[in-house]
Amino acid sequence: MSERQPRKSNPSPSPYNLAALLIVIALVALVVGLFSFGAFNNRSVQPTAVTQAQAIESPTSKTVETPTDAPTSDVVVTVVVTETATLEFLPTPSETASEPTVDSTQEPSETLAAETPTSTDDSPTELPTLEPTLAPEETATQELPTTIPTDDEEAIVYVSDGELYAQPVNRRGSAIDQAMRADLSGLPGALNEAQTSPTGQNVFLDFTQKGADCTDACEAMVGYAILSLTDNRIQVLEPPTGYFYGWHPDGTHLLFRGIGGTVCLFNIHTQECKTIANVNDWLGADLQPSIDGLAFSPDGEEFIVSFDVPGKELYQTWISASDGANARKVMEGNGPFFEFAWSPDGKQIAFIHRGLEVIDRNGENRRTLSRRFSVGWGFSPRWSPDSQAIAFEAVEELPHYPGFQEGVQKAFQSHKMHTVDLATLEERRVIPDEQGGDIQGAWSPDGKRMMVLSNRSGTTELWVVNLQNGNLEQISTDEHFKRTKVEWLAKPLGKSQ
Repeated sequence: MSERQPRKSNPSPSPYNLAALLIVIALVALVVGLFSFGAFNNRSVQPTAVTQAQAIESPTSKTVETPTDAPTSDVVVTVVVTETATLEFLPTPSETASEPTVDSTQEPSETLAAETPTSTDDSPTELPTLEPTLAPEETATQELPTTIPTDDEEAIVYVSDGELYAQPVNRRGSAIDQAMRADLSGLPGALNEAQTSPTGQNVFLDFTQKGADCTDACEAMVGYAILSLTDNRIQVLEPPTGYFYGWHPDGTHLLFRGIGGTVCLFNIHTQECKTIANVNDWLGADLQPSIDGLAFSPDGEEFIVSFDVPGKELYQTWISASDGANARKVMEGNGPFFEFAWSPDGKQIAFIHRGLEVIDRNGENRRTLSRRFSVGWGFSPRWSPDSQAIAFEAVEELPHYPGFQEGVQKAFQSHKMHTVDLATLEERRVIPDEQGGDIQGAWSPDGKRMMVLSNRSGTTELWVVNLQNGNLEQISTDEHFKRTKVEWLAKPLGKSQ
């Protein structure tokens, strides 16, 4: 018989393990109790920093929503939500305005707009105020190139087929209206030439008249008259026997040569001629010289006069004060000096002798600019407005231009307008091509263009030449004969220059 094994019994729990178990149970019970207490009282606690951040980021977050079974303490929650919305929308007034439930943000927005005017550019309510202010200014600027005020108009004055015309042009030389014809019904003859006074108020008229008993074979007589542009009245003049040399700078006197070497200023209002000099006094003898050239300085303080010395085959040129005093001889030669033209700045005088020449006002520094000047056609040198260049008719052999009026073909067939630069002596054609001739150039007031008479279209017409790029623009198209000097005025005819 085997020996019975003793039966194993369960050991009794260790007092330490029991104590640990009891502690765990107590802790669990404590946590459950605390949790239960917090679940019923969590609405009375202020939100944590995380909860506030969530509320600012999204005011509709469930962390701040009020449940339907919320206790009386929900009043605190409402306050929290309102403060969160205010913190979020106050810096952006435009967004606050779009939120209908928050009216309190409108007052800060209006206060900011009033204190900070520069910030109103972003406010929609300011745009209607700005638009009407800017619109009229933009419209006026856009119309400027096409609407030229009267003060900006210029005028081309010319004679066509015995009639006097004024063509309004803009500063580019383009016609801006039809040419205006002067009323010359009171002129007792056919108009030959016209010259506007320096003030632009009167026009000197050179006309051909015939006596009552004169037949077709009778010799025609030259007459002078003044056209007043203020009342369109024509006044026939009775100057002393002599030759007209131009206007005095004051616009009320005409410069004439008298008999026996006298220089006369003719008053267009009183029709009295005042002798201001007698060249016999300068020569010391009564030689009765004949005056060849005469011109006043732009300031009216001096004049230059040339004449022959009878019996000596000698010609002299003198410069004198306006009253004939302090006269001094500046040039002498065996040929006449004529067609004097003072520079606009009054410092130099151009003239014709052995070609186109120039001399300083003090009579020194005489020099020849060109030998090609055409003599005998009544042409004269024309200074540029800045006194830096001179325009003149140069003699050239040009191809025959068919179809042009044969009666005046020769004048155009052998002449081209040239300019010469006084600093460099560079001479060039105004119109480079040989399509017809051109004469009687007139500088634009700004010196950038020139008006010429040209036969390039088959008849004598006015053409504007851009001196910088050579572009041409035809101004007149009446197909009438034009031969006399053209004027380009800085103001419309009849307005003071």
